[in-house]
Amino acid sequence: ASSYAFSKTTSFALQDMTGATQIMGSGQDVSSTSVTAIGFTFNFAGTDYTQFSASSNGVMGLGATAVTSADGNNSTTVPSIVPLWDDMHTCTNGGISYFLNTTNGVGNRVLVVEWRYGTFAEGSGAYTKTMQAWLYENSNKVRFVYGTNTGTALTSATVGIVGTGGFNDVNTTNGVNSTGTAKDASTV
Repeated sequence: ASSYAFSKTTSFALQDMTGATQIMGSGQDVSSTSVTAIGFTFNFAGTDYTQFSASSNGVMGLGATAVTSADGNNSTTVPSIVPLWDDMHTCTNGGISYFLNTTNGVGNRVLVVEWRYGTFAEGSGAYTKTMQAWLYENSNKVRFVYGTNTGTALTSATVGIVGTGGFNDVNTTNGVNSTGTAKDASTV
């Protein structure tokens, strides 16, 4: 994971999730989805994966074991994709869905996983945050796409990836990434 590089852009919009499959519903806290097929082989840190799972706290695990639902850093499943990890809740109308974008055909498919959630404190209301993790077939690129996020601001979220060597974590405020352990340094 330490060899992955981060870059930041504002040129991507959220994927339209019409036709998506919901894998976690509303009202969930510290929960994980079942293991689900990616739809293609995705290589992450030198290993091929065909399955994923996601937690209500904003972590996506790769492989045949469901990702931990923990909301504490340094306690996640390895390997993991971490678009925004904190103490979150799917609120009264949120959830987690996935969509396999096949527009560009076999070899160029994209798995999109979307979280609609809020902070734990917002659990009794409507979701306030939308984010997506995109996994690209063949290029094995990981992309995080964020919608307009409102509600309680996050000041200690973790963003990055987790491999056998630990975290590769990025501070979304200044764009600096670091390796080793989670820094809890991102804001939304």
